Amino acid sequence: MSKQEALPEIGDRVYLDARGGVYVVVEVNEETRTVSVLPEPEVITAPVDKLVPAVDNKADTSIHIVKKPN
Repeated sequence: MSKQEALPEIGDRVYLDARGGVYVVVEVNEETRTVSVLPEPEVITAPVDKLVPAVDNKADTSIHIVKKPN
């Protein structure tokens, strides 16, 4: 039985040979042993108090405009 490699954690920087470049882990799925990543230059850092909850309703096809906080 081979030892499974430890999964990276959210926020870890990883290098992908197939695509080249550094990526930031944004989601980890332990069941499938996969991660979702963003290219490092696209990662945005923002204060938590400036975040606005997003609505995830795939059945709703209308467009929602979210006002940016001042």
